[in-house]
Amino acid sequence: MAHAYQVNGSEGRFLLKLLPGTPSGLVAAQRVATEIPLLAALREEGILTRIPQPRLTLDGAAMTRIHGFSAILYDWIDA
Repeated sequence: MAHAYQVNGSEGRFLLKLLPGTPSGLVAAQRVATEIPLLAALREEGILTRIPQPRLTLDGAAMTRIHGFSAILYDWIDA
């Protein structure tokens, strides 16, 4: 089960998604890693414009590991 949190910072509001290091969490993290480039392409082509965009880490990754969780920080999209 993924955990999702609203994060407020000096650069705005974000969605932090944490996927546990469990077998199902690792499968979900692999799925998300596969979806990120697809969603970026849909956004860049203007096909779907309201798609969450992940913030990249300092080394350019969309996802990182923190204390046994896969973590993705997305720009917030207001409903």
